[in-house]
Amino acid sequence: MTPTALLLHVAHGFSARPTIDAQLCARSDLSWRVLELEKPEVLHRQVDADVVWASRPQLRDTADLRRRLPGRPLLVSLPRHSAPALVVQQYDMGADLVIADEGITYAAAAVATLGRRLQRFPPSAHAVCT
Repeated sequence: MTPTALLLHVAHGFSARPTIDAQLCARSDLSWRVLELEKPEVLHRQVDADVVWASRPQLRDTADLRRRLPGRPLLVSLPRHSAPALVVQQYDMGADLVIADEGITYAAAAVATLGRRLQRFPPSAHAVCT
């Protein structure tokens, strides 16, 4: 049986579904469920996400998500050509990985990478270097 992980997409005016579902299926050994919510919903609901993806958040949004969902891998996608200082500030606010907003395929690759590092899922049959 394939383990199932929950991706919480903190949407900013658009839906990544159903494209993100297909992209994750192609890139991950995990089976993914995707939940898309606006930030106010995330801050007032109990969500047990395995990975959080915030699309184009403000710095305060990133800090709020980190406080609300501690310990969850937090992916932030920023507009193309964002200043390097903004990327560093996002890390300072709690982002684990910051990428350019280059589309769903790019985001799915980042989510799948974070998914491989989740502790609650046993490692797949990938080669391990020692």
